[in-house]
Amino acid sequence: ALSLAIDRDLIVSRVNEGEAVRANQLVPENFFGYNPAIQPEQPDIAKARRLLAEAGYPDGFRLVLHTSNDRIVNAARTVQAIAQMWGRIGIRTEVETMPHTVYSGRTQRNELSHMLHSFGSGTGEALATFVSIVYTRGGQFGGSNRGRYSNPAVDAAIRTALTTVDDDRRRKILEDTMATVIADKAILPLVFWVSTWGTRPGFAYTPQASQATLAMATRPAP
Repeated sequence: ALSLAIDRDLIVSRVNEGEAVRANQLVPENFFGYNPAIQPEQPDIAKARRLLAEAGYPDGFRLVLHTSNDRIVNAARTVQAIAQMWGRIGIRTEVETMPHTVYSGRTQRNELSHMLHSFGSGTGEALATFVSIVYTRGGQFGGSNRGRYSNPAVDAAIRTALTTVDDDRRRKILEDTMATVIADKAILPLVFWVSTWGTRPGFAYTPQASQATLAMATRPAP
């Protein structure tokens, strides 16, 4: 219900002024492990209200949506927009923002129930994302699993992918795992930000997947 109430296209166009693309899974298209079979979820207010009623909340409920205000791109504007969207289905949402140094500690201590986070895969594939944010927290993996999602089948698939060297087999494992995580609503993906660089005439810049700005990536324009 919470996911169906979110209009991701509005978050792209209004909140991020077009400098983003909507997300329907945890990695963008062309990343290894992206599952092309997962369809974008369209906002459906009537269905969201029906699901809330079926869950025993016909009049909705209250929650607090948290985020940092000095790290995530357009974080404060995003949570304000989501709060309004959730309000349309009866979810009375209070927004609380704080410096990331405070926010990070509170998420690690499991003090927050609903929160906005960002995560990037520096390897260009889904496995690094899974290891960090959906593997069961505690132990070697799951260090950034803020929501404490836990699915033994997902954990087993991640472990198998880590030791699978055949690309086709590993891609299938990652795509299937992505489908499970999205179906479980472990995380509600919102957008992928578009990184923009500007150069003066006579120079060209090669964009970095890490979003880093490196002098050695600048070269004379042909």
